[in-house]
Amino acid sequence: MHPRSVGLIVIAMVCLSLTACDAKPKWEQYEGGIHVVLKAESKGDAVTDTANTAKIADMIGARLKESGVKDKIIRTCKDREVVVQLPPCKNPDMIVHLISYPAILAFKLVDEENPSEGTGKPVPTDDEVLTMKTWDRDTGKLVTKPIVVKQQPVLSGDVVSNVRVRTTTSPGGRDEVYVALEFNSEGAKIFEKVTAENVGKRLAIVVDDTAYSAPVIRERITGGNVSITGGFTLDEAKDLAIVLRVGSFPVRVKVIENKTLDRSIWLGGI
Repeated sequence: MHPRSVGLIVIAMVCLSLTACDAKPKWEQYEGGIHVVLKAESKGDAVTDTANTAKIADMIGARLKESGVKDKIIRTCKDREVVVQLPPCKNPDMIVHLISYPAILAFKLVDEENPSEGTGKPVPTDDEVLTMKTWDRDTGKLVTKPIVVKQQPVLSGDVVSNVRVRTTTSPGGRDEVYVALEFNSEGAKIFEKVTAENVGKRLAIVVDDTAYSAPVIRERITGGNVSITGGFTLDEAKDLAIVLRVGSFPVRVKVIENKTLDRSIWLGGI
């Protein structure tokens, strides 16, 4: 038997299709495309790990569909792995980013009384130091700096009901892109309560351990609407909106393989 055939048989034995791909995919369409293998974080329980891997595969399919990618092959394999194969595209790095970052959204209060921000001093055990990215409207540049927040979020992405990309014009005349969030009724009530109880404090909007803004709460906020800024390009904002609409992965994932697709590893014939 040809070595290449052996490799395909092995893949067929350990991979299961959990996300439907196009009917009868053709190799000519996928040749030179994207081959990515992602590994999900383990929770120490085989049943939970299997369920999480399956959910991640489904969510990757939903993200790609939202972004307009119609042709795709997605498989779950042993050891919490998800294999994604796509035809060639104009921006493969952005596609890989789209399918690989967890998009865990959280709202966390800034520790206003902690003097250790940016000093290297130890922080309280219930705090954490994150990187904050903000858009300097005067210089038009993206600025990063450390910020100390409470580890426990006051609100999560589970209560977000709608996500849209919006643009506005800064005082300097520059177009700025941001992501507008709308909470469901439960989230709106929690957000109103949190803002009412924390007037004068800052609330950090965090995605995957990066704070994109930390505005001061001036008053009780009703209506359940909030925006995420951070010097996004239009494509970056669209990708963020897609993953927040679909939802965050149940666990974190790591890209363990990313290469150009060739026939020896193609799953379309299975």
